[in-house]
Amino acid sequence: SWTAIKDAVLEPLSTPLKDGSLLNYLRSQKDDPSARQAISRSVDFHFLSQVMISYNATNSSTDRLIFDVLDLIENTYRVNMSVLFPVVWGEKSREIYQKRGQYGGTLSRTTPCQVLELLDGIRMWRTVLNHSRPSSNDNTGKAPLIYDVRFLLRAFLSLMHPGSELKYRSFVECNGLSLAFSCTSSRDLSVRKLAYCVLQSFLSLMQELDVDAVEDRCKYLYIYILRLFKQSIEGVAPRLSHIVSHFFARLSKLCLHPESPLFTPVLSFLSLKPIIDLNNVPELYKLLLSSSTDHHNQEREWILTLISEGLIEPMDYNLLQNRSGIKLLISLFPTCMVDMASRRLILSILKSAVQMPSVAHDLFYRMNLHSWIASIITDSSISPWERCYLGQIYSILIESERKHCRRSTDIPEHGYNVAYTTVRITSRVVLLAMNSLSDKFIAVENIEAIQSTIEAKWRPKATDKVIISDWISSYFRFCHIITNILLFIPFFVELYVVDVIVG
Repeated sequence: SWTAIKDAVLEPLSTPLKDGSLLNYLRSQKDDPSARQAISRSVDFHFLSQVMISYNATNSSTDRLIFDVLDLIENTYRVNMSVLFPVVWGEKSREIYQKRGQYGGTLSRTTPCQVLELLDGIRMWRTVLNHSRPSSNDNTGKAPLIYDVRFLLRAFLSLMHPGSELKYRSFVECNGLSLAFSCTSSRDLSVRKLAYCVLQSFLSLMQELDVDAVEDRCKYLYIYILRLFKQSIEGVAPRLSHIVSHFFARLSKLCLHPESPLFTPVLSFLSLKPIIDLNNVPELYKLLLSSSTDHHNQEREWILTLISEGLIEPMDYNLLQNRSGIKLLISLFPTCMVDMASRRLILSILKSAVQMPSVAHDLFYRMNLHSWIASIITDSSISPWERCYLGQIYSILIESERKHCRRSTDIPEHGYNVAYTTVRITSRVVLLAMNSLSDKFIAVENIEAIQSTIEAKWRPKATDKVIISDWISSYFRFCHIITNILLFIPFFVELYVVDVIVG
């Protein structure tokens, strides 16, 4: 019953929140008007505060269950959640909710800064980088624990009402603005709409502040960046590439550090343009081929780090290829222009690219990446660590191409033969390089992976559709032969009759 479940929720362990029994009960009763009304009346501040104390706003399975409970309570059961505003969560919020319950929201006010103090800056930045990755919501426990952006964006919006005491610098320093920018790349339309709403609300709040305050001079810059971003948007809540959204996320942090060597080149780029081209990597050539005599390495590493962390989906690869980014990177790799750190980042970019099947196929056929690896892996300037990394990229690339050949139904026979032959040729060089590093565990793994890929089947699988098509073709060929034979039977009969008469 609802009474038993509610009493169990109010217990310190809150078992119904963890095992999903509360969520299942709410879902089962949502179509019953009388049950909905009874639950709506009984959900009070004490119940909601206990739910929020048990909630940590992460992407863990338990927290996702609690978020679904809150969503049902607010949208289906029409419970007024404003009694919790400004919303706080986790075990640290227990004392805050106890004081609110004793003294009320007027005497026990929770400031926006207190809400932001509940956020872990490192986890926030990890959320910025990983919330759009397919593995961020799995239940295997291997993915890093990050915040649930659906909840945080709503929490940020509740802090940005007109006249709010939210300090923009605190919001930026806790990576809140970076998170809002990064969420413009989310697959979920509702998350993108929330992100754009947070950015607009933050811009409106910035314009309400006292612009003559000496300590807030940086807000001019943030107002300019937000307006520039807003003017560059076309359409309603468009989905941006991760590289572009991560660029603005990093830019929001960079503005607080004018002493950084990246401050001048990046900000000068923004001040020269009325809008930002969202279909290209911002300032790729300027930073990658930096002409700075003092800070060229820092500028190159900054843009390479941006690409490495933003290359998540094929749409990001297409954005990079609009400027021939992969060609540029593999051309720079063996030169003396790049240092060890830049090489490591280039290899990381290539590995991220080949892990996407469609991108790996494009790199195999159009970029001939496997041949480039075979030609560069024996270079004397390449370190053993880089050889192992190149071997790993090569093994992932050829295995992805083999799977593509196996699942393709329209590929001609010479297509997979060419792919298999080029792999056999290039693998000799790569295996030779890996054998010279046989004392390293990664090299041994690469050798086994490459050999297993070569020995596996490459010919496309014969699907039922292909088998039926071949059978129908054979049937029609047989019918055609029989028809031709029947057409010639009268002719042969006539010849026989003539031969008999003449004889």
